Order: sequence, then C-alpha cells, then structure tokens
Amino acid sequence: MVAMIAATLVAPLLTPATAATWSSTFFLTQTPSFPESQITFHGVIKPRIKSALVGIDVRLPSGWKTTRLSTKSTSSDAWKIRANLTAFDADATYRARFTVKGKSLTTKTRSISIKPTPALSSPTDLLALTGPGGRIHGTDVSRWQHPGDKPIDFVKMYNAGIRFVIIKASDTRDEADTLALKYLLMNRNAAQAAGLFTGYYHYAVLPNTTDSEAVIRDAKAQAQKVICRIPVA
Repeated sequence: MVAMIAATLVAPLLTPATAATWSSTFFLTQTPSFPESQITFHGVIKPRIKSALVGIDVRLPSGWKTTRLSTKSTSSDAWKIRANLTAFDADATYRARFTVKGKSLTTKTRSISIKPTPALSSPTDLLALTGPGGRIHGTDVSRWQHPGDKPIDFVKMYNAGIRFVIIKASDTRDEADTLALKYLLMNRNAAQAAGLFTGYYHYAVLPNTTDSEAVIRDAKAQAQKVICRIPVA
C-alpha cells in the first residue's frame, strides 16, 4: 500500500487585532500519484473570502523562505496547492501565508516527514481491486458525513482501501443545496490530496404533479443548476 503522511491544523491565523476573526484549516498530505510523488497543501478560509492570495513558506536553517507555490481561494473559500516531491526521507516544516484585503496573515507551522513510496508503472497501480469480486471500493459523501462540522478523514479512507468518492455537489432544495456547496470543494480537495478519485452527484426531487410539461420544466431547471455547479467543482 502506498505510504502516506497527513497532518491537520485548525488554528487561528496570526492577525492584527482588526482582523482577529480570520481563521483557516491547513492540511498537509503526501499524495500518492503517477508518475511522480506529490505533496498537497489545502484548506478553507473562514469567514468566506474569494480570491485571497495563498502562498506556502518553508523553514530553512537560515529562516523562513517564500516558495513559488501559490494559489487563490475559490468562491467557497477553499484552496489547494500541489507540487512534485524532490526529496525523500526528509523532514520539512511549512506554513501557509494569506493576503486578505492587503494584510499578510500566516498560520502556525506544520511539519511532515516525506517517505519513499513504491514505484508506480502506470496510473492503474493507484487502484486496489480489493472489493468483492475484484472490484474497486468507493463511497459517497455529503453533509451527513460532517457531524459537528468536522472534516472527513480521507487519508483513513484511503488506508482502508477506498479509492474513489462521489461527492454531493448540488440539491434541488435551496437550503440543502447551500450545504452541499459548503462542503463540495472542501471534500474534493481533501479526497484528491489523499489519493482518491472524485466524482459528483446531484440530489433530484421531482415536483408533485402529473403535469408532464411541469416535470420537464423542473428537470431542465435542475439540470441547469448542475451545469452551473460543474465549474465550481
């Protein structure tokens, strides 16, 4: 099984008093991949802010150094950065750095031990045919897998043999749809960082009517919602 190391940080950002409410999750994972091993940084900024600049700093013997790794937060406040690994059997310490409304904010540090992984000859080596009848194990996830707003441990899923997740991306009902959007990118980023393949589903509710034209209109409206949600995912 591909070795993985994961670390999770939920910590307040070190901010000026005027922005003391900002916080972010900070996940750091060695990601199984082909042809090169990768490391993935990802998290969610709260309160929600779109297009916050996110960068990664690494601690060297001489002090903190800004890396070339950067991205922007999405409209649902999630961010993800992935990079190829160039060294193994090494320890590294990182922090995420945010620029929010002109202010630079940094998280507490998080360390990871980079481990060698078995050589992969093709992408199919990432799939484990360990299910009944030699099938691939997978599952679906939605807000119900977030009791108390806790993140899902996708690394634990991967280590248990899961290789794909189907994530709820949208819902017919507005309130449920808002919750689906809240967790969509959080789950996608975390699942992909753990080495899982991801797909998406829509929860459809048909109108209570025998009018076929009304059913068609409603189905088209729901399909349009799905189409609009795809770019977000």
